Amino acid sequence: MLKEILKEESVLRQWEQMHRPPDTIPTSGPVYRTSQSRAGLIVPLNRTGRKGSTRRHSVISSGRDVSAFPLKAGASPKDIRVIQHSVDTRRPSEVWMDEEDGPGLCAHILTFFAGMLLLVTLPFSLCTCIKVVAEYERSVIFRLGRLRKGGAKGPGIFFIIPCTDSYTRVDLRTVSFDVPPQEVLSRDSVTVSVDAVVYYRVSNPTMATNNIEDYSHSTRLLAATTLRNVLGTKNLAEILSERESISHVMQSSLDDATDPWGVKVERVEIKDVRLPVQLQRAMAAEAEAAREARAKVIAAEGEQKGLKSSQRGCRDHCR
Repeated sequence: MLKEILKEESVLRQWEQMHRPPDTIPTSGPVYRTSQSRAGLIVPLNRTGRKGSTRRHSVISSGRDVSAFPLKAGASPKDIRVIQHSVDTRRPSEVWMDEEDGPGLCAHILTFFAGMLLLVTLPFSLCTCIKVVAEYERSVIFRLGRLRKGGAKGPGIFFIIPCTDSYTRVDLRTVSFDVPPQEVLSRDSVTVSVDAVVYYRVSNPTMATNNIEDYSHSTRLLAATTLRNVLGTKNLAEILSERESISHVMQSSLDDATDPWGVKVERVEIKDVRLPVQLQRAMAAEAEAAREARAKVIAAEGEQKGLKSSQRGCRDHCR
């Protein structure tokens, strides 16, 4: 009986030693990489030590982005340092939705009195508190300057408090606009004038209202800049022959840039490429010379074939 008890104690001791974390971290200078969840919990990825043991560390952060950081030689788990960036990596819309601070007491008092005024003036106040948005529209509502929970409203009927609420209508339909002709210097130092057409729509009304002042005007300016930047990396032959690939590159670049604005760029098309008059004359002369050379080659080949035929006829006649 005593032997069995001692055996169980030794097994338990061995198990504790195997699962107990070491007091110090190996001195090889490992690098821990962490991942951040949406709730702000930062969980580093597993690391395997020299003997194959796996350790985990969990660090609670305030929602900041945590990058990879090295540990000094001989450092203990208490000395783990978390390097935080000063810029919050969450989108503004997510920050607004996750914000815990609600409206203050003054806001509640103003809302209460506005509601009482609404009840006193019934049914005349219904004309100002009932709003309707179409199927292709959404309304972003603000109460005392703060974004209301629930996101954009619509389509259909929604209610507002006239004295405290304000709203902005956002059109979700696809919009097209022409990019003005841009004078671009190609990679082979040729000046060309190129214009395009862009199709876009609003994919997130809340972000389009809060993240940028005028998403339509900003998208137009960005399209003109992107057109010049993309065409500046191409030579004249590529601009004339690879319009479709240039359109795809522009669409991808614009879509990535306008994503924080809640705008989706659906399509970009190159309309026209205009060359300088002198270059057009030079290209026309070159094409005409090429056609004349090709005609001379064809005529020479015809004469050669005719000469061979006449020589063959003379031989047959002499025989």
